[in-house]
Amino acid sequence: MKKYLKHKILTITALLLAVSFWFFDSLVHFFIYEEPNFELMPVEFNELWMRSAIVVLMVLFGLFADYFTNHISSRDKLLQLTGVYNDLLHSNLDVLSNQLEQMKLFRLEARQSKDFDAEIIALFD
Repeated sequence: MKKYLKHKILTITALLLAVSFWFFDSLVHFFIYEEPNFELMPVEFNELWMRSAIVVLMVLFGLFADYFTNHISSRDKLLQLTGVYNDLLHSNLDVLSNQLEQMKLFRLEARQSKDFDAEIIALFD
């Protein structure tokens, strides 16, 4: 449950802000515009439509923000894993290069040594 909430925190925040806006707008109409009754659900269609549009836009913004935040987060993790993989490949290449150089050095010194068996050098090659 915590993991689900972690990925939807902006949507939940937008939903809470939208509900707070709805209630605050009702309070503004009652106290500032001095409407006779406190209306949580406005009677006028225009007022209901405007509040609904703003609430829907707030919630959609939260949904899109969550989606793009999670998308960027997963892309960053993938790029980080790709970087680790590339580093691993380069380090393996360095190790193999060092081993090859050591083998070349061994062959060079074996050919220069008079005590080393020529048949073993041929098998090595």
